Amino acid sequence: MDEIGVTAAPEPGIKIITEKQCFSRIGMAYFVMTVITIGLQLVGGVVLVLAAPEAGVGSWQFWAASFIPMYCIAVPACIAMMRRVPSRAPETHRLGFGRFWVCLLMCIGIMYTGNLIGVCLMNLVGALRGAPVDSSLDLMLENSSLFMNFLVTVLLAPAIEELLFRKLLIDRTRQFGEGLAVVLSGVLFGLFHGNFYQFFYACGLGFLLAYLYVRTGRLRYPVALHMIINFMGAVIAPLVLRVTERLDLEDPAAVLQVLPQMLWVSLYGFAILGSAVAGVVLVIVNIKKFRVGAGECPLPRGHRFGTVFGNVGMILFLVSIVCMFVFNFI
Repeated sequence: MDEIGVTAAPEPGIKIITEKQCFSRIGMAYFVMTVITIGLQLVGGVVLVLAAPEAGVGSWQFWAASFIPMYCIAVPACIAMMRRVPSRAPETHRLGFGRFWVCLLMCIGIMYTGNLIGVCLMNLVGALRGAPVDSSLDLMLENSSLFMNFLVTVLLAPAIEELLFRKLLIDRTRQFGEGLAVVLSGVLFGLFHGNFYQFFYACGLGFLLAYLYVRTGRLRYPVALHMIINFMGAVIAPLVLRVTERLDLEDPAAVLQVLPQMLWVSLYGFAILGSAVAGVVLVIVNIKKFRVGAGECPLPRGHRFGTVFGNVGMILFLVSIVCMFVFNFI
């Protein structure tokens, strides 16, 4: 098979390209986004140290130096490059209210299971190297205002990330097989986070959100679920942490002062634990029910990995991601 077989005409100015060229252009788009983001964040960090040395992790200046380069420069560059690849969106279908909440429970189960794997792995690495490996994201969330956490991680990040790793990516790869598109979406989404703390749960969530987009053709469902999950991790979790930090068991007056909050925290903890267990059970029960289409131009078995990753764009992207993982270990 030499060319992409799209039944819909490509956008004006877009040529029919080979499969490897398609994946190379996709990889190159994410590579450019990654390099621009890292490069400008490093520059922004230096400028921040020189101009506002008192600004610490979690300050609005730190958030600006970290995310303005990505959202205002890197992401638009990636979108512009991705638009040069032929696309075909899935057919649209509604997701019932009950199924949405089933998906939410599965997301919670995947998130906490993946997070547990990541934490255990990093604790093991820390024990082997004799020094803990800190999570930069956790440090930012713990030291930031809840407003900044909400604005960036609950509102902006889910909308932009779902556009990048679901809408743009899946529309351009599902013709080669919906299963391939779902797996690629989850893997690239996990890798783009650049650290093992987030890789496992981001990858798992990416699989589910990608499958949901393939089945419904509506980006609003993955975005809504992504926002809820990030709200739990970026707003509720820091609130719970701040309440527990105020607890001083040696001071009865302090205990009584935070007792009502601790009761709510306990109820929330039990609810989350129950939801996570229920979500894992739902994933196990429903995993055999997941159905994906073969695609209009399915890649032959034995050639999929080489076609998807054996090209210049994807290789450059993977190299940049490996550098991010190594940097987060240092």
